[in-house]
Amino acid sequence: MTTVAPAPPTGIRYGRGHLGHWGERLYADALVTAHTDDGVRWLLMIDHAGDHGWALPGGPVDLGEDPQDAAFRQLYAASGLHLDDMQWRTLSPRYVPDLRAGGEAWMVTVPSCVHVGTYAAARRMPEVVGQDDTRAMWVLAHTYQALVAHLDTVYGGTVCIAHRDLLADVLDGAA
Repeated sequence: MTTVAPAPPTGIRYGRGHLGHWGERLYADALVTAHTDDGVRWLLMIDHAGDHGWALPGGPVDLGEDPQDAAFRQLYAASGLHLDDMQWRTLSPRYVPDLRAGGEAWMVTVPSCVHVGTYAAARRMPEVVGQDDTRAMWVLAHTYQALVAHLDTVYGGTVCIAHRDLLADVLDGAA
């Protein structure tokens, strides 16, 4: 059997890895930003207890579901934010470099972006509430390196591998 995933090997050469499906699976991620009056950009991120680092709210797109609708649904499930009435921008689909993938199972995500506004202070931004074993927080993100430093300094955390390239591109202006 040959590897068919459209990316470099993950260490799981054959099979579906730890994803539980064969072939490509479509996901949706929500990139939710806000600014404070001092011009600092903040990004909503979630941390699943015991998972692979801080990530964007997101998850699988249901059969027949629009990826942007899936992003709304996943955002609400992870943070309690209901933002489907705002102006969203959908980015092009992109391969997700997830370590759980295998040679014959991988993920592609359709990121959707929304800016929720400018606030006098970070504590005035929309309240987010993590669900179950998930923390949802506004994280300093005027650049990708600022995001990485903030997660490390404040939470002792890292950006999950699956979102590193996407966030670097979006936060540093390549997407």
